[in-house]
Amino acid sequence: MVAGGSVELIAGQSIRLLPGLSVMPGGYLHARIATGYVFCGTLLSQMPRDDVCGGEQLKAAVTEKGDEPVFTLYPNPGSGYFTIEVDSRWQGRDLRLEVYTFDGRLLAVKSFEAAPTQGFYLPGQKKGMYLIRLVNGNKWAVVRYILW
Repeated sequence: MVAGGSVELIAGQSIRLLPGLSVMPGGYLHARIATGYVFCGTLLSQMPRDDVCGGEQLKAAVTEKGDEPVFTLYPNPGSGYFTIEVDSRWQGRDLRLEVYTFDGRLLAVKSFEAAPTQGFYLPGQKKGMYLIRLVNGNKWAVVRYILW
């Protein structure tokens, strides 16, 4: 976590911080266990959740029920410029990209026709963790994006 960055992690049972995690002076990381909430299945707010509840998002790729990735986002972490690589099943379709703060506030929406790769930029945003949601009709997938 870089200076000026902020992340709050809330879970029902456990939080795993991987070796090598560091918080620089001026950065903020808070992790806590909260009981009495439903974290998988029922959304507590408009904040999107990971497509596979309880699963890890490796390489920022999201799958549909174990299939090949629906989309991959890179570089992650990044400086605000990122690329989304869309699987052939979603190419040529009208998609909507939504960017949320980690507390569920919608920052930006962009509709586009899916090409194999598409570049995006988050101008003027604070360093920290964001949720990138890609919507295809009634299907959607979410990855975490770290802006540094």
